[in-house]
Formats: sequence, structure tokens, C-alpha cells
Amino acid sequence: MQWGEPATIFDSTSLDATVEKLSDHLFNRGYFENSISYRTKEFKKRVGVVYHIEPGRPSFYDTIFYQIADKKIESIVQNTRSASLIKINDRYDQDKLNKERERLDLQMKNLGILIFPVNTLRFLLTLLMEEVIR
Repeated sequence: MQWGEPATIFDSTSLDATVEKLSDHLFNRGYFENSISYRTKEFKKRVGVVYHIEPGRPSFYDTIFYQIADKKIESIVQNTRSASLIKINDRYDQDKLNKERERLDLQMKNLGILIFPVNTLRFLLTLLMEEVIR
């Protein structure tokens, strides 16, 4: 019978994977010019990791433009624009873009447009890469 937790072994290769995950997370939240570094510190039989994160300036939506060939769908999108999750001067957020895509898909289905190629829906956005005074 064994007591306690098994020993954890430090794996330095996982540090780069962690840096990549942190960088991807910041990128998806509008921090496109982020920089992440780390340093390790050994103390007795332990290893500590310190991450230095510089997110950079956030990006904000400057212009939102809809280019829709089908006039019926364009009318629906324009009429529900106030319910959009994407607003001018909001910080870029990939999760919000995905939720907006889902919202538009559900809106079309609720109105009887069952064949709406949501996976081909692309967002063309103009972003400000500077602080916006609110």
C-alpha cells in the first residue's frame, strides 16, 4: 500500500507547449502582438517556472461590414444587427465571433432558411490596434 502522491517529474518540453497555448489564448482575445518568455529556477529538488507575459496592445473592432449576395438573407442580418454580439470599439474576441456565427445560423433556421452555410461564413473586420477611449 502506497501513501501520498506519486512524484512529479519536470518535463522541459512542456514549457514550449504552454507558451504556445498562452500565446494562442492572448491572440484569440485580440492581443496579436503578444510576447511570452519563461525562466526556470531550481531549488533543492524542485523546479519553478516563471512566465513573463507581455500581451501588447489589444485590437478593437473599427468597422463591421456585411457583404451578402442574397437580398433576403442580407435583410435578415441587417434587421437583427442590434442583437449582434460584435460591436464597434469592442476588443477582438474569437469566441464572440464563433458565437455570432452560431447566432446567425440559429436566426436563419428560426426563419425557415435551413440551408445556411454557416461554416463558410467569414468575418471581414477592420481592427484598431490601439487603445480606444471609452
